Amino acid sequence: DTRDIDALGQYTFSYGSKNYFKESVEAWKIFEQKVIELKQLTEKRNLNFIILISPISLQLTNHQKLNFHNFDLNCSEIDGRKKILGILNQNNIIFSDPLYLFEDYIKLDLKEKNFTPLFFEYDTNHPNSKGNLLMSISLLETIFQNDN
Repeated sequence: DTRDIDALGQYTFSYGSKNYFKESVEAWKIFEQKVIELKQLTEKRNLNFIILISPISLQLTNHQKLNFHNFDLNCSEIDGRKKILGILNQNNIIFSDPLYLFEDYIKLDLKEKNFTPLFFEYDTNHPNSKGNLLMSISLLETIFQNDN
């Protein structure tokens, strides 16, 4: 509570920082409406619509050293990942969720005692080339699974 917006930084609204909970709820409503509108637009144009959920390092084991700003998800009232998954499932929107690939990669790294980050140094949000490869694999799997 005392850290205010810097406790979650860019995740303040997606994770519902305690001090910004009302604004977070409103932001999620606006996001959901925009996603629904985008789905409707793609359906009208007979286009495939897939949302790629990019993991953040805060969700991963052994990536704490990338948390340079000491973001604290304990200051949140919303689980951003659960929220987006709920919105996508409720609105029958196809999505690619590479989090399991990131977790599998990390488990292998830990087993081999060879930590290799999946995000740029001191960046909790932007996957590096290894992370992008995992996201690409996930997206490819989703495309093949939903190919009509």
